[in-house]
Amino acid sequence: MENQYIRLVKVLRYTVLICTIMLLVCAGAIVVMSSEKQNLTDSGSLQNNIQHLLQAMKPGDKLPDSFWDMPMELDDFKGKKSKFKFGDMKGRIIIFDFWSTTCKSCIENIPHMEQIQGKYPDDLAIILVNSKRNKDTPGRINATMKRYKEQYKYDIGLFTILDDTLLTTLFPHNAIPSTAWINREGIYMGNTMSNEVNERNIESVLKTGKSDMAVTQVYRNYENHNDVPPLRDTVGESFISEFTKFTPYYLPNYPNIVHKNGNSLFQIVNSTFAHFLYHTYQKEVADLFWTDYVFDPDMQDVKYKLLNSLDNNNIFNYELYVQDSLSQTQAYQYLRDAFSKFFKLNVERRKGNISVYQVSYNRNFDQIKTKGEMPIVQPYPGLDPEYYRNMPVSSLLNNLFFYIDKPIVFDFNDNPSIDIMLPIDFAKRSIPERLSFLEEHGIQLTPVYMDREYVLISRLK
Repeated sequence: MENQYIRLVKVLRYTVLICTIMLLVCAGAIVVMSSEKQNLTDSGSLQNNIQHLLQAMKPGDKLPDSFWDMPMELDDFKGKKSKFKFGDMKGRIIIFDFWSTTCKSCIENIPHMEQIQGKYPDDLAIILVNSKRNKDTPGRINATMKRYKEQYKYDIGLFTILDDTLLTTLFPHNAIPSTAWINREGIYMGNTMSNEVNERNIESVLKTGKSDMAVTQVYRNYENHNDVPPLRDTVGESFISEFTKFTPYYLPNYPNIVHKNGNSLFQIVNSTFAHFLYHTYQKEVADLFWTDYVFDPDMQDVKYKLLNSLDNNNIFNYELYVQDSLSQTQAYQYLRDAFSKFFKLNVERRKGNISVYQVSYNRNFDQIKTKGEMPIVQPYPGLDPEYYRNMPVSSLLNNLFFYIDKPIVFDFNDNPSIDIMLPIDFAKRSIPERLSFLEEHGIQLTPVYMDREYVLISRLK
């Protein structure tokens, strides 16, 4: 009897133990599930939990439905956080602008982004994104923003996502500033440089869902700008000397000669017309500025190329491949010959008595003296109004040569900062109308004759 009782007690104890273990396991599962549920309400945790389910997007891909259902935590740079879903932006053009505290140009471009957002409040959503890989701490971000506020009285109006891993994975890039575009149908259009965020491209995307923007996700020479392979297959070739159009896969490099296996490769990649002009005709343009150039009357298209370096149609590559050893002098001579043939231009340095515009400032100039806000310069002729805020007047004067018919002469030492906007139709106005607009804003351009050196650019006969 006693043995049966002892056996019964042992069985009961064993049963209780098993039940206790099962209860603990169930309770643990409930705690884990509760914890996971709690984590899924936080956008950062959600990114870490499911980003492995989402792969890097390619231009033309449609964002999956799961993307729109995910929460998004936005920071207002003042410590306030707000939670939304990505789906709250659905139906708009969405631009994710990637930035970091170490990227000065990223931060100084934010006022332009704010202006663009203000022009399209219902059709556009611009969200700043600070990637976790930047290793920006809250203290570093606060210190950076405090510096801009103290210096320029500037508070960022756009919202940012901090410690991002999801968007950095979805829209890959290896250089900033970089902007990821999603059209109103939820199709990823690609990553671009920030200068592509302008009214022309936004209007195109709104109307057609497409644009001719230069799309680049990952630059192949990011670690070493001069590490650019031949842009054209050299197999079977003994000599190549040619200009080509912009290629979106490489950051600009510097004039560079590489000798390998008895061959020579000389490249200038993704450089502006003005940069090529400088390197091709170094003796002719030495110590002179754009404002010292004189153009044939029918050369307005060349002046546009000189000014509008933000238009990828005005960015070019030069490549020289020779199955022999090549000196720098030889390389530049080949460059000169190719430049002359490709652009059909003749460039000469001259000295003489020529007509120029002498710059002076009248009593209206006070109205454009800067109020000291965050600097902005937007020289996008024909795309957006040109806007100069808290910029030296020389920034404007150097670019004015595109709009007028003579070189400009001004005192670089008299260089106050200004706030001025040139209307989008400024280039379509007549020369007298342009001069009148400038005069009304305090900048007087008086035609005079001066003895001076200048660069004459003419059509190749």
